[in-house]
Amino acid sequence: MFKQHVFAPVCLEASVANPQVALMIEAIVPVSTLKMFVTQCDEDYHTFTREVNDRQRLRVDVVRFNRPLDSFRPQMSQSDVRALGFDGYALEFIDAPAPVLAAMCSRDKVHEIPIAVGKVNNERIESEKLFKEYVSDGTRFIITVGRYGSRSATVMTTRVRSDIRLLSSEGESDEVRATRDRLRQEIDDIRSKLDENEGKQRKLSVREQKVRDGHRNIEAREEELRIERQRISKEVATWERQKVHIETRRAQLSSMVSEEQRGEDGGRVQAERQKIEQQLRDNAQERAEAIAEIADSLTTMTDLVHRLALVGLGGQSEARQLAELKAEASRQREAIIEAQKLYEQAESSYNLAKAKAKQCLEETRKLTDAMTDDERQAVRDEQARRGRVTLEDLEIELSTCRQR
Repeated sequence: MFKQHVFAPVCLEASVANPQVALMIEAIVPVSTLKMFVTQCDEDYHTFTREVNDRQRLRVDVVRFNRPLDSFRPQMSQSDVRALGFDGYALEFIDAPAPVLAAMCSRDKVHEIPIAVGKVNNERIESEKLFKEYVSDGTRFIITVGRYGSRSATVMTTRVRSDIRLLSSEGESDEVRATRDRLRQEIDDIRSKLDENEGKQRKLSVREQKVRDGHRNIEAREEELRIERQRISKEVATWERQKVHIETRRAQLSSMVSEEQRGEDGGRVQAERQKIEQQLRDNAQERAEAIAEIADSLTTMTDLVHRLALVGLGGQSEARQLAELKAEASRQREAIIEAQKLYEQAESSYNLAKAKAKQCLEETRKLTDAMTDDERQAVRDEQARRGRVTLEDLEIELSTCRQR
């Protein structure tokens, strides 16, 4: 169906290793960008919108940008940005295919927005108007410069959210990560099989069209033979009329022979007799030619009808194969939809578990704030002795602490 690879939503194709950096990148990249599909050519873009948006009526974002990734250049070099205290541009921390990164640069300018985990010299950046937008120390800064008068700068700040929504895979369990990878692989396999079956379907469609063209040609030839048969039938009818005429003339000749034997008008009867005999020979010749032509036409008609029957049987076989491939393509599409549902269920379970872990962490912090230094040290020693603690163990300990 597609000429080139169509990338899944950005949140599935892109990832950020550092959770703190992931928080800052999600602050500058909207959710609409993270959920959009990315195509690599205009034909695939139009095919996607026609099949998904128009026919299936799904509200899905898809984009197509023509610029290559290496054409996006920041206004300040990386070394100068790091000299100001930044860790780098947002683009440097995103791991994704080049077309996906190019789409993020075109849409959200991630190649021009520097980020820093710590603090930077905000006064210098604002006074010198070095950037239109940047993120540092958990805060997003947007600088707007007036068009008239003193062209003073206006700074709008927004705190970065503390929960990672889509980009970072930090904190995922092995089961969730394995399910995510398995679903991705299944979607890719189903997409490959669907493309293969669609290629076979296109070939069968071409063959079916050829069979249909041949069938139409045979039908046209059959119509010609039907007209020829009508012509032959008319000739046979003419031959029958001539036969009756000959029989009549033969009766007349017999009567004339009888008169000749009686000696009446012998010369006239002899001449008339010769004339009738010549007409009989001519009619017999025409009759023989008409019979031969009818025999040839009937033979040709029988052969064409036989060929038409063979072609019809072949067309039915090709039609059955085409119907089977269409059914297989439909089953593959249903499998893709089922795989996407499983993925959404896994993602929902992961979000619930993450929210529960965050709640437990907040309660743990409140409890530890009320402890003495000796109690905190005892808790650390116990955790070091026990190793990794599961979510269920943490809930039990929290319940015990509440009772105390």
